[in-house]
Amino acid sequence: MYRLSISRLCRSFRQPGSRYLSQNRNISEHQLEISKVSSILTKSLAALDAATNDKDRAKAFSVIQAAYGKLETLVVPPGVLLQQIGMSYQLPMVLGTVNDLGIAEVISESTDLEGRISSKDIESRSGVPAGKVSRFLRFLAGRGIFEEVAPDVWTHTEASKLLDSGLPYEEIVRDPIHRFAKGAPVPAWISHTVEQGGMAAVSMVTAFREDKYKKSYSVTETPFNKIYNTGAPFWEWLEQEGRVLNMTKGFELNNARNVSTRPPEILVLWNLADALIKFDFSYYPWSGSPENTTIVDVGGGVGSAMALVLPLAPKGTKTIVQDLSHNVLEHAKTFWADRDSAAVPEGRVVLQQHDFFQPQPIKGATVYFLRFILHDWEDEACIKILKHLHEAANDESRLLVVEAVVAHACHEIGALRNDAVEGAYPTPLPKPLPANGGRASEFEASFDMHMMNVLNGVERTYEQFRQIAEKAGWKPKKVYQTDELSSLKILEFVKM
Repeated sequence: MYRLSISRLCRSFRQPGSRYLSQNRNISEHQLEISKVSSILTKSLAALDAATNDKDRAKAFSVIQAAYGKLETLVVPPGVLLQQIGMSYQLPMVLGTVNDLGIAEVISESTDLEGRISSKDIESRSGVPAGKVSRFLRFLAGRGIFEEVAPDVWTHTEASKLLDSGLPYEEIVRDPIHRFAKGAPVPAWISHTVEQGGMAAVSMVTAFREDKYKKSYSVTETPFNKIYNTGAPFWEWLEQEGRVLNMTKGFELNNARNVSTRPPEILVLWNLADALIKFDFSYYPWSGSPENTTIVDVGGGVGSAMALVLPLAPKGTKTIVQDLSHNVLEHAKTFWADRDSAAVPEGRVVLQQHDFFQPQPIKGATVYFLRFILHDWEDEACIKILKHLHEAANDESRLLVVEAVVAHACHEIGALRNDAVEGAYPTPLPKPLPANGGRASEFEASFDMHMMNVLNGVERTYEQFRQIAEKAGWKPKKVYQTDELSSLKILEFVKM
């Protein structure tokens, strides 16, 4: 067994030739940078404390996270930082394991008046040895997920409560595979990202030693395909054994409930939480659309996005929700019956099976709407999808693409900003913080890796979206927000 000496690393950090001294920056400049970041952090903490609305709280939180990340890179010796990052894979794996074992539900069912439960009692319910329970939960408690209130005694934190599916623990044991199909959004998300995405990420190192995976943009030649030993694209693989319903229903219920029922603390879970839970489509001027507007939701799943858009749209608006999966469309009937029982019978919502790689059957729609579709695919596939929509559109049709738009980490982007439409590039954070927020935008960067590993997909910059759209005959008109700070945008295109 080996051990890396922290004191030795710290001594090497101070030696000539170390990272900081080799960057042509003297110690006083380095200290000045630390001082600047510390000042930004102090002011942002004060702003967070003084904030009276969600917008100001979110803005302060984003800067705090960015400053914290930058400060860490300035004060932690580089070797120590790399050592910590190299072991950080344990965190999602432990989180996924605890999620899969239903330990959050066991803690929620504690009969203690203060909600406490011992590792021994968790063992008696779950069968996981108490020693391992303590090791799992103590590890997560360091990140604010569960709290150790006495030696080997645990209770929930606001974060760990979100792991509770709301189902009785006995039901999870009885039917562990389909638990997410009953509407558990955060556990469903963690299960997907850790079990499928995490395993694909683990495979990335060995997969990229082979040109087959390193150079390919095929949906069947990914680290995911390698580790799961399947030749099927991810979405086809999900269709097997009900996997697609397990994941999709949890996600779609999440989106459907987002309007007003989610507690404020969920916003702190994530830039992630905003991306998965909160879609505010009111930033787009739906009221400017004509009456009897037709919106085609391409690859729309059960149509949860349209459940949020329709109340904003003009009178008489009709939406066609298209998806390739018959199973998902069957679930969509239940989704709309629960949410707006008259929508489908009255024809305001039409459910249609369609492959978006085939010609678009709805001609001359007011809006063709794609949410989280293009990031699944490499450029040529995206161009094919967009060309089919271009051929179906008329001169008044609009294309709306809802995706994360990746921001550059550098402050100077030259002529890119001059050639961009309104809203294309966000205001950068102040120097010396990374322009894109660094740690505050880590979810977007992580999700980009996730898309590459699972689908050979990509999270794109504005200019990358513009390039593929123009090759399909669309030109950008404007980029709209989905909230004040999220990287999720509504990119509007019109025919060239």
